[in-house]
Amino acid sequence: MLLFFLYLSIIFWFLHIIRKTLFYVYSWQLKEYRWDRMKTHLMSKRWNSELFFWGACKGVLLLAGLYVSDISTLSAVYGPADVSMVVFCIAVMTLYSFEFFNFIRSVLKHRFYRPRWTVKSSFLAGSSMVFLFLLMSLTIFAAGMTGFIEMVVYSSVLLSALEYDLLLPLFISFLILLLYPFSYLGKKLIVYLAKRKICGFPNLKIIGITGSYGKSSTKEFLAVILGTKYKVLKTAGNTNTEIGVAQTILKQLKPEHEVFVVEMGAYRKGEIQDICDLVAPQIGILTAISNQHLALFGSQQNIIDAKFELVEDVLSRGGTAVVNGENEFIQEYLSTHFCKGTKFCALTEIRDDIIVYNKKNEDAVLSGNLQAAIEVARLLGLSENEIQKGLLLIRPSERAMVNKSGWNSSTIIDNTYNANTVGCLSALDSLKKYSGKKFFVFSEIQELGADSEKDHNKIGEYAATRADMIFICNKNYSDSIIKGALRGGMNEKQMIVETDYKKLAQQLKEIVQKDDVVLLYGRGPNHLGY
Repeated sequence: MLLFFLYLSIIFWFLHIIRKTLFYVYSWQLKEYRWDRMKTHLMSKRWNSELFFWGACKGVLLLAGLYVSDISTLSAVYGPADVSMVVFCIAVMTLYSFEFFNFIRSVLKHRFYRPRWTVKSSFLAGSSMVFLFLLMSLTIFAAGMTGFIEMVVYSSVLLSALEYDLLLPLFISFLILLLYPFSYLGKKLIVYLAKRKICGFPNLKIIGITGSYGKSSTKEFLAVILGTKYKVLKTAGNTNTEIGVAQTILKQLKPEHEVFVVEMGAYRKGEIQDICDLVAPQIGILTAISNQHLALFGSQQNIIDAKFELVEDVLSRGGTAVVNGENEFIQEYLSTHFCKGTKFCALTEIRDDIIVYNKKNEDAVLSGNLQAAIEVARLLGLSENEIQKGLLLIRPSERAMVNKSGWNSSTIIDNTYNANTVGCLSALDSLKKYSGKKFFVFSEIQELGADSEKDHNKIGEYAATRADMIFICNKNYSDSIIKGALRGGMNEKQMIVETDYKKLAQQLKEIVQKDDVVLLYGRGPNHLGY
């Protein structure tokens, strides 16, 4: 009977290894195989607690197994096997039975995470699984050849299963480290080829867009408006890294293109400059600066300096910068770096090659981004009629403050494309326009570093003044949200923490009525399936 459960446990272990391998590769790919982003991700409260808990459980079992293995070997030679062997085997079998049910549950709930299949992700996942499966097969074979009693063989096999399980994330990390020189050289080759290609387009008008938020929507608005007069190429989706821009140039840039709109993102100083060196923009748009990705940049000043790399580069080439005059960090930088002869000045006294735009109405972020696109369109010679024609063609960006039909004829505001503190507060302000009950469904904002507690606390307090109920679908920083909301006037009954999206959707369906509005913010709530 015990042999049957051993075989079953090994099958469960194999399924667990498949699930965890795909998840680890998915996580690395999500963080662009960057060690700095992965470190920040693992330092978050949720990951810290989960990794510590399960790592500690398996670590304790492993230590117990090593002890049991020693005394079991002696027992096999000098006497009957120790009862502790049986206890150890049962404990490990129970653990992997539990992991099997987690595997089934993740599949049924469509939360089976796997990477987007590329050459790199396929190699990482395939190599890891094949290596561990071969290692486990050899372990089972070797254990069976020892001549010890069956119980000793069982415990040694299960001990190896635990060891390989704990080593899996380290093994995948080692493979990524091993691939780094090849990835680096490959990236440099792609960037070099892209730079050579784009140099063959001397008449191409190149527009760079950066900012802590608002980059993608500004890019989309601008591409549509300019499309009324020019043949436009833009970076797709949220492609905004040096390698992503280079691949866009190599795969999509054609002789008929007249304008290239490039979204530029960064997690460290110098990365926007790298993209500028690649494409040499003549016009640069700076949408906004906040503390987004503070954990990676290290300080707010580093974020400001990084975003202004685009402005400085464009101006050094004799181009024009278009910047958001309502952002406090941009205002301060402009007044201290670009005034006409004085250290501090009004924005109207900024240099002539910097256009400072302001939002035209209360509709928060999107109106400012639209104004930036209009200013650039004018720079490129579009008439007011052509601009108006383009404005009529603009459609809301997917998952960026998009109104959709919700449960029981309610309204859902889908803002799950991205997440930052300023954008969240602005999205909450939009609830003022609605007359029904207001529900705020929120997932954490990542990579805020030292500002994480403070900003989530601030969001909770502000949400209490704008919403009737708050649903938190991620336990990370949920305490900070709750404390802020309590300070803002909510009571505990108005706040619900629910990480199971199916249950959360059911709760909303039961509560929400006609004319109510549900604001979804952050990348988590897009799994609700409304």
